[in-house]
Amino acid sequence: MSYPLNEMPVWYKRAVAGQDIHASESVTEGHPDKLMDIVVDAILDDIFCQSVAVHERLVEQGDPRANWASPKHARVALDGAVKGALDGDDAGGYLSLVGEVTPPFGVTPRYEEIARRVIKDIGYTDPDAGFWHGLTRFETHITQQSGDIARGVNGDDGEVKGAGDQGICYGYATKEHPSLMPVPIQMAHALTAKLTEVRKNSQLPWLRPDGKSQIGIKYDGPRPVEVAHITLAAAHEPSVSIYDVRKHLYEAVILPIMDQFGFGLEITERELLEGNGLIIINGAGPWSGPYGPTGDSGEVGRKLGVDTYGEEENAGGGALSGKDPSKVDRSAKYGLRAAARVLVDEGYADRLKIGATYTIGHMHPNSLRIESFGTEHRPKTDMFKRIVDVIGLSVPDMIREMRLFEYRNYQQTARNGHFGHDFPWEKFGNNS
Repeated sequence: MSYPLNEMPVWYKRAVAGQDIHASESVTEGHPDKLMDIVVDAILDDIFCQSVAVHERLVEQGDPRANWASPKHARVALDGAVKGALDGDDAGGYLSLVGEVTPPFGVTPRYEEIARRVIKDIGYTDPDAGFWHGLTRFETHITQQSGDIARGVNGDDGEVKGAGDQGICYGYATKEHPSLMPVPIQMAHALTAKLTEVRKNSQLPWLRPDGKSQIGIKYDGPRPVEVAHITLAAAHEPSVSIYDVRKHLYEAVILPIMDQFGFGLEITERELLEGNGLIIINGAGPWSGPYGPTGDSGEVGRKLGVDTYGEEENAGGGALSGKDPSKVDRSAKYGLRAAARVLVDEGYADRLKIGATYTIGHMHPNSLRIESFGTEHRPKTDMFKRIVDVIGLSVPDMIREMRLFEYRNYQQTARNGHFGHDFPWEKFGNNS
């Protein structure tokens, strides 16, 4: 197919001109997939919090079983799905949790209570919307961790000695933003976080919990220089016109985030309101019908690019959420990010990706690979030595050094990405 010169689409003009545009997306906490990630991580948090209380009580009583009530003995691998419906047997919603959970001594997981609390806190409180915290069907299909796996993972005292599963894991860091994260994913997260903020603080009370963002950033070599396009989608009440939705989201969400990141993007009011410019809000028109799990199903772990580095994500390993730190999908991805961040911060390279592979039941990685994209300032041998000094990358070392069994807010990691925010692995090594 050929285009007349005056009708060439924007993407074609940019491609022919050789423009380097990187894109990433994010979703709000009310997106069906993110809702499930938050639910399983909230259950993990609750298991840890319960175990601390049981442990402290048994210590006071001098009970020798206190050690086995510690969070470090939790083995959690939760998965699940959600779907809403406006009619039929499942009107009001259906949620199923599956997986393997071996809680610490004295702890009873509160699956349904925590899940309903999360759903309510996110904002699904309307019983007529097809999905809400009073959902009709809640099911669990959960067994304990396999004994075969436990033998390879648990030491004599029950603490982690080896990886809870095999895994291909990556850590990434870049100097293009103060967070040492890629600008596109950080800006996409900022947009969806702002969507949630203006909904919950009643600045735009007609918004519903479900929403998405996508952003393209033009690069000049390694530097992000301008915004190429922005896409925003947000569910809203039927009483608000599509023109008001576009106008208010542009003013209350997009403009503040572009200012925060130091970017601008020219667009006419007509392009904005008609949804055909470089900023497109609700590109399909009004989103006043089914939303959240009523409009789409949700599953744990379907947003790996959102959870990690956006366009820079390698498709290795599995989901991060719903897993205790013995699983390298969580602990090693955090450890590799910490290592990459420290090396970039200390000037070993301006951009760095570290990849490692792990085998179930084994302590150390099988292999380690560093890619510096031609930005290195020190030899890779120096980088490998520094990684060993910083964190070591054995499963027990990463868990201990980042105190992963002591963290109590894993559900926050599921909301706007596991990296680039105020988490222990983002601060680790600052004084190493």
